[in-house]
Amino acid sequence: MSLDTGDLPSSDAPVAMKTSKWSLYSTWLVRKWMNVSLPSMRSVRRKRRHKTFKNEDAFNFHRNLLSDIEIDYHCAEHIMTLQQLSDLHPLTRVNEDFPVKSRGLNTDEAIARMEAGANVTTTHRKQGRLLNFLLDFMNTFRVLMVFAALLSFLVFALDRSHLPELYMGIILLVILALLCWYSYVQHKQGLKKTSGFQSMIPTNATVVRDNQETRICASDLVVGDLVRIR
Repeated sequence: MSLDTGDLPSSDAPVAMKTSKWSLYSTWLVRKWMNVSLPSMRSVRRKRRHKTFKNEDAFNFHRNLLSDIEIDYHCAEHIMTLQQLSDLHPLTRVNEDFPVKSRGLNTDEAIARMEAGANVTTTHRKQGRLLNFLLDFMNTFRVLMVFAALLSFLVFALDRSHLPELYMGIILLVILALLCWYSYVQHKQGLKKTSGFQSMIPTNATVVRDNQETRICASDLVVGDLVRIR
């Protein structure tokens, strides 16, 4: 005898209902967690990305600074042989056979060379931006441009029909402002490179003087010093 189970209540129905409710609740919990956690995770990633970009900017700045120094300052000591270095700096007493046994400069010789100045970059007193911008006008050619612009405005003031003079005066002032702004930007970049180069210089250095290693301030380095690279 066969029974038709289609009309019988299914025992799995309540379980399925409970499962679907639990799934909905779980989905709600997951979404709630994502809404709370994802913004914080995004902020952390943003901070890390910003920090990475900051480090990359500093690295690119120092790399470009070193490239500019290499272009502006021509030196060949790093590609010379020991014999050539010894001939160029005889008082350094470079040992060509055993470089680690080089004697270096004497203390008296180093003191004498210190009279040329300390091993530091010259720093200028900071001036205001407006003052720096106005100082860029103190140029012979630019003063002539200002004088020509004033004459053009004077001609227009005497006779209002001379519109070309008015236009010429305005054009001269615009060109003058652009030139001064460009000079100001160049001056600002130069100061930035100087300060960046100063931050790259170590405060102390180990040199070989009087046939022994000595720890000195980096500003006391002189031409001909043997510096120990660690």
